[in-house]
Amino acid sequence: MFKGPVGIFASSKLRVKESKEKKKEKKMEKIEQKTVSTNGINMHVASIGSGPVVLFLHGFPELWYTWRHQLLSLSAAGYRAIAPDLRGYGDTDAPPDASSHSILHIVADLVGLLDALGIE
Repeated sequence: MFKGPVGIFASSKLRVKESKEKKKEKKMEKIEQKTVSTNGINMHVASIGSGPVVLFLHGFPELWYTWRHQLLSLSAAGYRAIAPDLRGYGDTDAPPDASSHSILHIVADLVGLLDALGIE
């Protein structure tokens, strides 16, 4: 069996891929995650960067993590990127009453989130 340059090339490609993965992990570590009290619930929020605010909202059945690439890109471009887990998703509280999951409650959660983060 021939074990020439092909084996070396495959090995170096693997190292490059591992190196890229480590860089991604280091960037992900820069995303700050915390819990904020808002509108009677505890909301998990991920954020990174400084500057004008961009608020990312996920759909069903997603989480803040859906926006991880956009958070990193926009923070690098000079924005403060924020992505919460909405009411009932991820690490955010889920009120037991279904009527507490209306769009009005979600908007109130987000207004409270922005207030808690000191954003006008």
